[in-house]
Order: sequence, then C-alpha cells, then structure tokens
Amino acid sequence: MTENKLRKYLRKSVSPERGVKFRTPVVLSDSKGIYLQNQYDSSAIDHIRWWVKRGAKSAERVAWLRDNIKDKIQHLEPHPYIYIWLGTCDLTSITDNKGRISLTSDNTTVENIVDQYREIVKILSSYTSSRVTFLSIPIYSISLWNQYKKHKDPATFNDQDIDLRHQIDKLNFEIKELNTSINSVTPNFNLDILHNPSKLTCRNTSSSPRFQYNLDLYRDGIHPDRLLSKVWLKKLKIQMRKDCWTRN
Repeated sequence: MTENKLRKYLRKSVSPERGVKFRTPVVLSDSKGIYLQNQYDSSAIDHIRWWVKRGAKSAERVAWLRDNIKDKIQHLEPHPYIYIWLGTCDLTSITDNKGRISLTSDNTTVENIVDQYREIVKILSSYTSSRVTFLSIPIYSISLWNQYKKHKDPATFNDQDIDLRHQIDKLNFEIKELNTSINSVTPNFNLDILHNPSKLTCRNTSSSPRFQYNLDLYRDGIHPDRLLSKVWLKKLKIQMRKDCWTRN
C-alpha cells in the first residue's frame, strides 16, 4: 500500500471496547515488537504486555518462556493470551561486526522454527487458562538492510531476497496451519506492504513475481517505520479485541 492508504486506514474509527475483558494480551517478540510497542499508548484500556527482545532467535525466547512463564502468569490477570511473533531472526544470520546479514534459511530452518512454535504450545498447555496465537511474519529485505548498513554492493543480495521471500511464504503457511489447529487467527501484515493487495488470491502467494512490495515503508529493510508500526499495531489490537473481550 501507499503511505496515503495507510494513513486513511489509521483515520478510520474503531468502536470502543464492549463487553468484559477476560484475557490479558501479551506480545512475545523479537525487535519487530519493539517498534509496535514504541507506538503503543500505555494508558490504553487494553493493557498490552510486551515481552520483547531485540535480535532474539526463536529458541532463545522459547527457553526464556520456559524459565519465566510460571512467574509471569501469576502477574497476569485475567487469563493471558500470548501472541508469538518470532522467526525473523532465524531466517538470516549476521555476517560481520557491522551487523550485515545473509540468508541462512532453508526448509530445515523453517521446520526448526515450527518446532519451536510447537514447543511453545506444549509449554502453555500446562497453563489451561492461557491461549496463544502465532503472528504472521512480514516480508523483509536482506539487500535493503545491508544497504542501510553501508554494504558496498547490496544488490549482490537480490537473489537471496527472492529465496528469503519463498521461505517466509513457507513459514507463514505453517503458521496458518498451526493456528488453525489451535483455533487461532493472525492478521496478515504483508497485505499492508503489497502495492496491489486487492489482487491477491488464494492461487497467488505473496512472493509471486506479479506482486511488488513497498519496502519504503520500512525504516531499514527489516523494521517498520513509524507509520507502518501504527498500522500493524492497530490491526493487532483489533484482533486482540476479538480474542480477549466478551461480545455483547
């Protein structure tokens, strides 16, 4: 989408929360979540909790969750609803001391991420009052990130960008399947960076050549800028209202 369309979306009013809040929304994320948290009004009635860490891989956050969930849940009233937004940092690896990255993902990497997701489901199964949703992973760009990090020839990573998009598509398919199995729904964040989201059909994956992404909406090729962060936060909050409030 264009910036104008995103601003138009933000201007659309959202009806106030109705019913009774019966779950506390929590976001467990890598640095993507930090940018949404920065746009979050902490005085808002939804009281989102943020468990975020910059640059964290899935296994690291799963280990943290396993070690801390018992104590954390005791301080969450009412029952927690945890939104997992992990996987981005698993698909690429830092290659030098300037923070540049390259593709490390293959089908095995995607499978390993999904295994970590399933481990989260297993951990939370001991806490019957909790629910979980796995959030979709937005497309990002190795070449644009390396350009941001002043690589001399970031265009050499264009082919890796194509491969990365296919891996993200595969991961998002697995996320959809896993969410279906636990009766959860994630917003599709990639729709907000597609130039022609209205033309997206079930027969065309988001990495199809006919679809182009407006990655100018990112601050650095990976992380959303202020406008896009607000849009994604709004979409997430709308989903949270469906998940965490009773309906009148």
